[in-house]
Amino acid sequence: MDFLLVATGGVPLPEGAATTIRYRVTLAPGLRAGRTELQAYAVSQPSNQQAGKAATEVTIVP
Repeated sequence: MDFLLVATGGVPLPEGAATTIRYRVTLAPGLRAGRTELQAYAVSQPSNQQAGKAATEVTIVP
């Protein structure tokens, strides 16, 4: 699935402006223990082009 193609909403920002967005992530019960990566994408609207990306490694502990 291409998540960039299903992005909706958005808030216009003037060129050069910055904002902070915080996410709260809940993992499904029963996930296996181990390391993985969480990714968040910034999407330019209305073209749905990737404007940025943040990623972080996480460890799932039982």
